[in-house]
Amino acid sequence: MTPDVRPLVAGNWKMNGMRASLDQIKAIAEGVRPPLADKVQALICPPATLLYVATALCTDSPLAIGAQDCHQNPSGAHTGDISAEMIADCFGTYVIVGHPSGAPTMPKPTIWFAPRRRRPSPQG
Repeated sequence: MTPDVRPLVAGNWKMNGMRASLDQIKAIAEGVRPPLADKVQALICPPATLLYVATALCTDSPLAIGAQDCHQNPSGAHTGDISAEMIADCFGTYVIVGHPSGAPTMPKPTIWFAPRRRRPSPQG
């Protein structure tokens, strides 16, 4: 491994977590300090409903907060989706793209998955 590259350790909370879970995010953020932060990059991807508040709780921590997915379009009539621009507006710094976990229960056209494997947006 290259000495300047730190592995990314990420936790996807999936459809788990409510406002009461923010204490857990705060505790994790407090635990991600040197020497751990010198060895790995830490990331949590909570549900979109917690994204903004989670980033606010982690402003003084190296813990990164990201989103679980994003739509390839910046806006539009895409009920329940979130765009890379919306994630950035909540100060999210990462997004899991091309994640198929919803595919078996919520089928989407295959074409939606391909663009998610590329860079989500010029801003992202």
